[in-house]
Amino acid sequence: MTLRMAQTGTLGNDVKHEARMKRLYGMSSSQYQQLAELQGNACVICREAPTGRPLVVDHCHASGQVRGLLCNRCNVGLGNFQDNPELFYRAAAYLETAEGMELPST
Repeated sequence: MTLRMAQTGTLGNDVKHEARMKRLYGMSSSQYQQLAELQGNACVICREAPTGRPLVVDHCHASGQVRGLLCNRCNVGLGNFQDNPELFYRAAAYLETAEGMELPST
C-alpha cells in the first residue's frame, strides 16, 4: 500500500497518481514515501500531518527540481507569493510589526 492510499483510504486513481508523479516530477511512489518519511510524514513548512489530502510535491517552477512535500495550504501559500522569497520576508516583517491601525474618521 502506498502512502497516498494510506492517507486517503482508497485505491482509486492510485495508478493515475503514480503515472502523474513520474511524468511531472520523475518520482516513483516509493521515492514519495521515502521523502515523506524523511519529513516525518508532515508538511516541511508548517510541520503538520496531512488530514484528508495527501502531501503535495513542491517543485521549483524554473528548474523542475523537487523541493519537498507540503500540505495543500502551504503549497497554495507559496503559489500566492509567486515563489518569491522577498515577498515572504516582507509578509513576515509585516506580521511581526503590524499591530492594527485606527481608521480615519469619515
